[in-house]
Amino acid sequence: MSGRERDLSIDFMRAFCAVGIIAFHFFCHTEEHQTRLFYEFANGSFGNTIVNMFFLISGAMLYYNYPGIKSLKSFYYKRFKSIYPMFYIAFLAAYFYYSIRVRDFFYGGNPAKLLLTLFGLDGYFLYLAPNYYQVGEWFLGAIVMLYAIYPVLLKVFNKSAVLATVIAFVLYGTAFLPGLFRVDIACNMFSCLISFELGMVLMRHRKLWKSNLVIFIVSLILSLGILFIKMEIIHRNIFNHLLAICLFFVFSYIGGLIMRNGVCLKVFSEISKLSFAIFLVQHIIINFMLGRYMPANDVLSVLWLTATAAVSVGVAKVLTVVNNVLLKSKAFQKIDACFLK
Repeated sequence: MSGRERDLSIDFMRAFCAVGIIAFHFFCHTEEHQTRLFYEFANGSFGNTIVNMFFLISGAMLYYNYPGIKSLKSFYYKRFKSIYPMFYIAFLAAYFYYSIRVRDFFYGGNPAKLLLTLFGLDGYFLYLAPNYYQVGEWFLGAIVMLYAIYPVLLKVFNKSAVLATVIAFVLYGTAFLPGLFRVDIACNMFSCLISFELGMVLMRHRKLWKSNLVIFIVSLILSLGILFIKMEIIHRNIFNHLLAICLFFVFSYIGGLIMRNGVCLKVFSEISKLSFAIFLVQHIIINFMLGRYMPANDVLSVLWLTATAAVSVGVAKVLTVVNNVLLKSKAFQKIDACFLK
């Protein structure tokens, strides 16, 4: 955290997003006749809302840790180190397992498509054509691209946060123009950018909303309204963003209270530390678990979801341990010395 005090409420939100995305993807794959308990709400998608929250958190914490960038080399290396070693470990394990199972190391077509995987962009660009995607979801590619442009965004933001926000909203508006983009609006980079940039705004002005009871109550009321009252006055994607912002305030306030408890602090902090690893492996674990047993009703679904989440956390822990061993190796220490002088 670059020597800064750790925000425990952010840890709580990050843990919620990790578990929430497991629940959403779990119910994406359950049988159609079941109630999809954590799939959609009255005005949008839980999955898209959670991803928007994830981008809010990412923008907020990146700005918290890097309100200024002294060295681009150091900044990009630290971003690389936080994403790619763990991603490569998870991908290679899944790739070799799947390749052996289907008896084809080039199951994704042209091997040149592995370049997309090399940069973690295979999931994001899967909508264009099949490739070698195995782990990471589409939003890994989105966060990679957002990290890539962050220094430019930060420069504009530090000169004028208003200008940066206006530009972000204008670009987001183009996502609604018919026929302009092939990618779904929820995955559109401008939709991701608006959440990311607003996260920076929220972090800059955190003293105005942090632990504010009035903002918590208003956000909670708005969240309940968006969740349960059907409104067709605006696009569903906008509701996803609005709910994500409201839940950001709600869970920040609740997290500030819950994380005072020692047990909750330990549990949610641990899940928060594993959140990226969970995002990488959860879809594979879900497919594995549901491939062996498909629950027949809602009660069994919740029980099997709990088991699936536990396995996902366990596998994520193993992945994190392996990644930490790699990052502490002499080879990486030499690389660190080159980039972190």
